[in-house]
Amino acid sequence: MIYRRVLLQAGPLLRDKNGRGYRRRDGQTENQFLRAVAYRWLVRWIFGYMGWDNTRPLPACVYNAIRTMYQTEMVRGYQPGQQRD
Repeated sequence: MIYRRVLLQAGPLLRDKNGRGYRRRDGQTENQFLRAVAYRWLVRWIFGYMGWDNTRPLPACVYNAIRTMYQTEMVRGYQPGQQRD
């Protein structure tokens, strides 16, 4: 579920807050994009669609696996829906 090929296929199926397809932003590395898709895709797979304001953290082993596979310089950690931009 967190392999590069799967995430590149799953990314366009996800939507952002404005309803647009989830795409790589300008200045965003591929690892940052794949990491974001992995978190969102696994939450959708485990918990189903929950909406933007209803969030749940993933198990620590999932965070560890994703962070190990898609390393980035900037790590923020889990943020509740009210704190996200």
